[in-house]
Amino acid sequence: MANRGLVRASQAPSAALRPLLQPLYDTEMIPSNGGIANLVLFARPVGQAFQSAVATGARAKTLADTNMVLGGQLGTPQEFDLFGFNCQLVDNLLAGITRVDFLNASGLGVFQFQFGQGRPYLQTRLKDIPAGCDEYRSSVDGAGALDSAQTSGLPSVKEVYNFAVKRQPVHIYPQEAFSVTVGWPVAAALPLTDDLRLTVYLRGILYASL
Repeated sequence: MANRGLVRASQAPSAALRPLLQPLYDTEMIPSNGGIANLVLFARPVGQAFQSAVATGARAKTLADTNMVLGGQLGTPQEFDLFGFNCQLVDNLLAGITRVDFLNASGLGVFQFQFGQGRPYLQTRLKDIPAGCDEYRSSVDGAGALDSAQTSGLPSVKEVYNFAVKRQPVHIYPQEAFSVTVGWPVAAALPLTDDLRLTVYLRGILYASL
């Protein structure tokens, strides 16, 4: 079994798990009308509606938005080794994001990761979380309009907020509650020019059942 890369589940020793280099990701919408001050990610799985229906028409989430199948936890016997975070901001049409909207949303936003309802295990400015593999451009089209897209950090797969402690990941157990909250305590951050799409990635190793 060892040469197939399988491991035993920590909460259910009889279960064999396969380690996969695969992130957990989730998306929520920031409405341009400024009607939301805090977004909670990883709480609404595939098939459920977004926290804000303003920018989505109350449509249900798909795999293009999240790979969570349960709200705020992993099902038994799944587990996850968390090494770091990425956060991507684009407009609702996936066409980019203006520089002003990017600076307001990222520069004045606060990123928090926590287990359960307890204190945050990470609390930092949203702009401190790099986008990772994302685009960056700023140009003027033939009509003189600004075609703009912004990203935190270099647009590279190597860009990630390192959350490992002494090179050791933070482990998420099955049915252990976790969430990411992104908030804007400074009212001037909103409203925005466009509805924005915020995607957060938990980078690490997913231990999935066979």
